[in-house]
Amino acid sequence: MFELTTISVTQKGKQHDYKVLMHPGAAAVLAIRDQQVLLVEQYRPAVASRLLEIPAGTLEAGERPEECATRELEEETGFRAESLTSLGSVLLAPGYSSELLYLFLAESLLPGHQKLDESEDLEVQWFPLDRLRSMVISGEISDAKTCCAVLRYQALERS
Repeated sequence: MFELTTISVTQKGKQHDYKVLMHPGAAAVLAIRDQQVLLVEQYRPAVASRLLEIPAGTLEAGERPEECATRELEEETGFRAESLTSLGSVLLAPGYSSELLYLFLAESLLPGHQKLDESEDLEVQWFPLDRLRSMVISGEISDAKTCCAVLRYQALERS
């Protein structure tokens, strides 16, 4: 799924080698119902912490970002969305990774079926939208995709 490769680039007349993590892309979903946001809390080994995040996952081969967002929302939370709106895309770590993350707003949520992978240990939680904004501003939520999605949603609300 991921591939670590070396890319050689000539800059200012000199060749430089860069280690790059090639990534197929991902989708993440800001799911809102009645001014409440659906988050998942999960353990992230890379930072040795449980983090609050919006549902997200890696694109499968040939999968469109909208399909990935729909799939991940239901797999991780047990909810489906009647309405899915693009919030654009962001490069998560362009200094070392090619990962492009597509952000979506999910509304008109309906019950579905949670289907966690064997390695996933998620707790689904609802937070008031206003509280989520203050958690992002205070740093209580530090996950980049969640912070970006909240910011993009706030901009969408104001337009």
